[in-house]
Amino acid sequence: MSESSFSLISLRVQGYKILKDFALEEIGPLNVIVGPNGCGKSALWEVVTLLPDLARGPQPGFDIDFFLHQVFYPHRSTLGFSSVVHAGSGSLKMELTLQANGRAYTYTLRLAPTTMPSPECDTIEERLSTAGKNLLLYNGAREFPVPKRYRVVINDQEAEILWPHYHPLLLLNAPNDQLAQDPLFRKLREYFQSWRGFKPVFTHLLARGYQNIDSRMITPGERFPGERLDTPMGNLPQVLWCLKNQSEAELKDIEEIFLAAMGLDSDSFHLIVDEEGHQIKIWLEGVSWPYGKYWLGDWPDGWKAFLSWLVALRTAPPGGVIFLEEPENNLHPKLLAQMLEQIRIANRRGVQVFISTHSMELVNLIEPKELILMKEGRAYRVDPEKADKIKEAGILLGSAWVEGFLGHFSKPPTSTALSQ
Repeated sequence: MSESSFSLISLRVQGYKILKDFALEEIGPLNVIVGPNGCGKSALWEVVTLLPDLARGPQPGFDIDFFLHQVFYPHRSTLGFSSVVHAGSGSLKMELTLQANGRAYTYTLRLAPTTMPSPECDTIEERLSTAGKNLLLYNGAREFPVPKRYRVVINDQEAEILWPHYHPLLLLNAPNDQLAQDPLFRKLREYFQSWRGFKPVFTHLLARGYQNIDSRMITPGERFPGERLDTPMGNLPQVLWCLKNQSEAELKDIEEIFLAAMGLDSDSFHLIVDEEGHQIKIWLEGVSWPYGKYWLGDWPDGWKAFLSWLVALRTAPPGGVIFLEEPENNLHPKLLAQMLEQIRIANRRGVQVFISTHSMELVNLIEPKELILMKEGRAYRVDPEKADKIKEAGILLGSAWVEGFLGHFSKPPTSTALSQ
């Protein structure tokens, strides 16, 4: 397997909350999702971020199968796995089509409830295939509760693996792991681990009381709180401190982009990241700054939000997938164009970006092929020919969406039938 990155071509979901029978085809570098409250945008965010949560796995010493319980409880459901499964489905099934080196791969994963208190769910189907050939296959066959019996092709050799866990096999680096011997499986695991999902729920609290370098508002499996930006983006100071120590050139780029977006001259103003007494201290310093040190905790929420999104995009692994939920919150509309420019730069590094939004201004800045309309758990595309007519009439895409015109110009939903 060469170093070429994977890209996500299609995503199909069956049985997750409102996403009873969902299909999204023709996934591109940028995918902007709009729709009314309750249409399934957040459910889609949860599904996309489920893959990296499973792939990163538990911290050392944690039970693998108890961790499977944790990825659903409580941040996807306060009742655990059973309440994320659509009432009419009985199981959660995901099917992803990936492409690398001109070859398509299909990964299928089905999880179903168990009768045990923990874990509440079990892998009952897992398959990786290409060109009609199964490279990894588990179809529910087992002689007793564990182990499960997988058929697998490792370095072109057929083998059988007994897997004594409920957690999916492909998504976890495990002790004495036979899959790790094969470069394709290693590359796939790295790919899913590189996915990210962000909800900026801590933006307004950033750096209130600074940030303790030893605090661990941590995502499972993380060795140091600054190695990557966590889902609520509350560890931004730790990430900036980590960049200062490990990638100062990247931190300098982030500083220059941020200052330019805020209209501050980089010759006169500077973003300072320092550590004192196990506390990370971040402030803006300027030759004519009226505040002296302008501490991060005192910044406008929009400045904090823009810096958070900037760091999320600049630190996204090349070839990864990231999902930004409502990034327009707290941002001045002019900063949306700046953020979109950074998204385009990330796209050029092979990063695929999903955005859920209610922002007409953001939709005005994108192309019709990048827009996805959601309604009642289904995805629709804008018909290109009719989108051209809207453009010829001088109507902006976001304005057409808000006024309800796009409801009359959508292609019917793509087939949502998952392979049986």
